[in-house]
Order: sequence, then C-alpha cells, then structure tokens
Amino acid sequence: MKKLLTAGFFAVIIGGFSSCTAQKQKNAKVVLPNKKEVLEVAQRTNQYFMNKWPDTKKDIVGKKVWPSNLWTRAVYYEGLIALYKVDPKKEYYDYAMSWANNHNWNLQRGTYTRNADHQACGQTYLDLYEIDGRKKSRKD
Repeated sequence: MKKLLTAGFFAVIIGGFSSCTAQKQKNAKVVLPNKKEVLEVAQRTNQYFMNKWPDTKKDIVGKKVWPSNLWTRAVYYEGLIALYKVDPKKEYYDYAMSWANNHNWNLQRGTYTRNADHQACGQTYLDLYEIDGRKKSRKD
C-alpha cells in the first residue's frame, strides 16, 4: 500500500510538472533525465550530507537546539533508505543504523507524543527493521 501511494504521489508530481511544461510549449517534448544521471545526483547529494553530518547523533543548532531525530532529519533518512533500495551500499545502511541506534530507536519526544513531526523517525525505523530481516515474532 505504501509503495502504491508513493508511486501515485510521484506520478502526480511528475504529471503536474510535465503538464505545466506542456502548457507553456505546446509542441515541445518533455525529456526526463536518464536513470543513471538521477542516481549520480542522488549519490553526490547524499555524500555531501553524510560528510557534513558525520555524527548521526549531533544536535541541530539554530535558534533552538533540536535532537537529530526531528522530522526534517527523518525525511532525509527516508530518502537515504529509498537510495539504499536502488543502490544498496553498506555505508548507507550503516549510516541509517547509526542514527537509529544513537536515538535508541525512540521517537523524538517519546511514545506518548501525538505530534506527527515527532513520530516521523519511526518510518525509517520500520524500513530498517524490514531491510534487516527482523520479521520474526518476538517472544515475551
């Protein structure tokens, strides 16, 4: 279901962009970049991020100090997991696991938060769980 929603979302976005372009240039053919180019840009972008933030637990300092499992960082890690699924490099997996382990697989403000921003990191935790093959039932 998640993959279907994700694919649908991207189809709408791409369709919207190509529709806008087509309206501006009625006879112009929309040319999308090839997969290799997109992958290369994603790899370079990710490498920049990993180099800039090598410590996956380091707080984010701005007007306030935020823990690194806040929603904006969680969005990055969702992208990292998506990149890992098409380009399964161990360093991507290890970086994401480091982030999850450094936060003890916890939500930003604990399990009682009702704010979705504080729960965003949970999606990456679930993706890591699925990748890691820990789908065995737990004994209480």
